[in-house]
Amino acid sequence: MQARYAWIDGQRMTFPLTDLCRALKVSLSGYHAWKRRPPSTRATEDVKLAAVIAATHRELRESYGNRRLWRELRRRGIDCGRHRMDRLRREFGLWTRRRRRFLRARAAYQRTPAAPRLCSWPFAAPTPDRLWVGDITRLPTREGPLHFAALIDACSRRVVGWAMDNHQRLDLTERALDMALQQRRPKPGLILHHDRGSQYTGAVTGPKRRQRKSV
Repeated sequence: MQARYAWIDGQRMTFPLTDLCRALKVSLSGYHAWKRRPPSTRATEDVKLAAVIAATHRELRESYGNRRLWRELRRRGIDCGRHRMDRLRREFGLWTRRRRRFLRARAAYQRTPAAPRLCSWPFAAPTPDRLWVGDITRLPTREGPLHFAALIDACSRRVVGWAMDNHQRLDLTERALDMALQQRRPKPGLILHHDRGSQYTGAVTGPKRRQRKSV
């Protein structure tokens, strides 16, 4: 009966009070008597206990479930039944925050030794074809995402090679690098700066590395 009165009290601003009482088969006088009745001792204790549970819940970074939180309350000397604590957590919205599990990706740099860093930000070169900087960007289109790989000369700031496709596999960066080498024909000693993703490490150390003697 108490739950019916509480639900009516929450809906009285939306629907007529008489219709709500008739729908739940309670009397209008009974609702008004429940409304004027002071909170019971149990309800007052629930509010105080819920405040303690909420403070402990926040202190533990909202990471404890019902069983662990109940044991922690008992360890701190707080007399509270487990089912009562579960009910108060539901009523006051004290939910456990689920943390995402971190999964380490098997990146290419975990299998391939890292090359020495030969340049740093801001990237600059005294003459053309001494330092190329490469990266991949994702371009949204109406037909789906496209991936654009580009190589920029650090001296002239010109795009010396590029490739575009609906994937970002090794073939994408290889085509961009081959275009740049065919158009510019740099001398040996060219520095190619990029991240340590498998697309670029494979383009430099992959099966076609002997054809790219300038890099």
